[in-house]
Amino acid sequence: MITAENIFRYLPSWQHAQLKEATTSTARLLYYEEENLVYIEPFAGVVIDVPQAMENREAKNRLTGGIRKTGMLVNYNVDMSTTPAMRALCATADYNSGVYAIALVSALAHMKIAGNFYLRINRPVVATRFFNSIQPAQKWLITQGLTQNLSIDG
Repeated sequence: MITAENIFRYLPSWQHAQLKEATTSTARLLYYEEENLVYIEPFAGVVIDVPQAMENREAKNRLTGGIRKTGMLVNYNVDMSTTPAMRALCATADYNSGVYAIALVSALAHMKIAGNFYLRINRPVVATRFFNSIQPAQKWLITQGLTQNLSIDG
């Protein structure tokens, strides 16, 4: 099982202090400033609708200070669901104003189907890709940030 702790297992322990964490009613969020990435782990069994999506966005903005665009990795390796209204909202420019790219990650077959369906139907306005594992998703997000000159030093 992929967990937030596993995401950062390759980091030296002193860098773990650079993580900021928040918890909402439906997810755990981690912000790693060095990579300028937000990791979102929905809780198993939740249904995320518009109010919960807004709560998650507000938590993301609090973690990051809301002053710069970040990459976002959403770990869908749990059984959970989203409503059509939430999926439509999450594809809009307004909702994603603080995001430069989104990586959706899951090794679960039904989540892969749902994620690819979302990409085809909702057509997110920011660069969005689906991955089977965390590491390629992280690399892609970091590359997207560098391409857009959004590195932490830039």
